[in-house]
Amino acid sequence: MMRIGISGNWRDDVLEHKLNDAYVRCIAENGGVPLVIPVVEDEKVISSCLDNVDALLLTGGGDIDPKYWGDSLTPMSNTPSVKRDTFDMCLTRMAVKKGMRILGICRGMQALAIVSGGTVFQDIYSQNPDRQLICHSQKTPRYETSHDVSIEKSSLLSDIMGCHQISVNSFHHQAVRSVGDACRVVAKSEDGIIEGIEFVNLPIVAVQWHPEELFDRHREQKRLFEWLMK
Repeated sequence: MMRIGISGNWRDDVLEHKLNDAYVRCIAENGGVPLVIPVVEDEKVISSCLDNVDALLLTGGGDIDPKYWGDSLTPMSNTPSVKRDTFDMCLTRMAVKKGMRILGICRGMQALAIVSGGTVFQDIYSQNPDRQLICHSQKTPRYETSHDVSIEKSSLLSDIMGCHQISVNSFHHQAVRSVGDACRVVAKSEDGIIEGIEFVNLPIVAVQWHPEELFDRHREQKRLFEWLMK
């Protein structure tokens, strides 16, 4: 059985490790072994965790500190978690360097973009005043879709999903702004916001939406986790 590392989340206010159960279920119900990698800052511990898994799932979470792409905090950016940021940046860089198979979700996609040399919108609404944006923070349940995403035909993401357009859910105000040379943009929403990226020469794909929340009612989302565990 494939051992899938799942990046943990962290609550600064109560010094508590946490993780949405949906990530674990998507691995376990697909026949994989979910192994949660806790939020730690010791690089040796992180490296050892990666050595003991076959692939990596980078999970969602709060805003990332803009210092990681050479920017400063804007008033619309939420307070970042130093501990989670340090962990995610180290974990992501190590996993990419090892050439691991990676699926990034939401914050996980943004971390991959940053590691590739890209940048992130701290707040898509205030930083795109001239763009007619759709709602990217839906008020409906997380298991419901709220907008469509177009996927590039000649892309790994398209091969995985088996289609060029898909309905997704949406819970974010930050988004990938640009990617580095090792990456390419492969999916966008109708307003031009980046919804999917992948690395050019590595088995790494990432999406802005939350397929783990759509897993039960929208079975096509299962394909992302099936690919991760090939």
